[in-house]
Amino acid sequence: MKLSEIPPKSEIVLTVKDSNTTLNFKTRVQEPISGGGIWVDLITDSHGRSVNFSGVPVSVSYVQANRRPIVWHSAVVKLFRIGKATRQAINSSVEGVEMNRRRVYRQKVNLPGTVNFGTDSEDVMVRDVGSTGFSFICTNPANRHGTSIVVNLTYTDLDTRISLEGRVVRVQDLPGNRVCYGCKYIGRTDIIVKYISRKKKQNAANQAKEPNQNESSTDS
Repeated sequence: MKLSEIPPKSEIVLTVKDSNTTLNFKTRVQEPISGGGIWVDLITDSHGRSVNFSGVPVSVSYVQANRRPIVWHSAVVKLFRIGKATRQAINSSVEGVEMNRRRVYRQKVNLPGTVNFGTDSEDVMVRDVGSTGFSFICTNPANRHGTSIVVNLTYTDLDTRISLEGRVVRVQDLPGNRVCYGCKYIGRTDIIVKYISRKKKQNAANQAKEPNQNESSTDS
């Protein structure tokens, strides 16, 4: 999802972090900007002065009803003087990523894999992986399983065979007679952390190759 796809009047949250402090600023989207950015309501401090985020790393969060929040990391927030008015714009060169309910980053995978439910084996679609767990989708609801069971998931990505072990903590019915299983890791996770880091770099490189990805109309 691009920033410009957030509906007007939607509330968003800007988060600024350093080693000791985290600050959140709420504002609302006014309208999209061609090139992928948005105009927002001017953010002011307690004295009514506009807040300048120049040179400060900012993340933007948008929470949709009954859906996971979407976060844009390393967004750029700028102030513009247009006539006698001051306006504030936000741009991001990357698309937002969905976070899970605990706001832990989940890397989308969408690759085929195999899950062992004890002695039973089933072909599945790996949905996503994260630092705390993973999820996959089964297309055979007749073999529905419950929570608390231990599973082993394997798939191949980036020329690497990935093997994950976890305990099912969530079972969700999806359209099309599909079932999504959410799992919490059992054992070490250092390998998956490295894998997610590689996936992030690959996604960033792919997005950088897209035409007009880094253009912004607010520079004029």
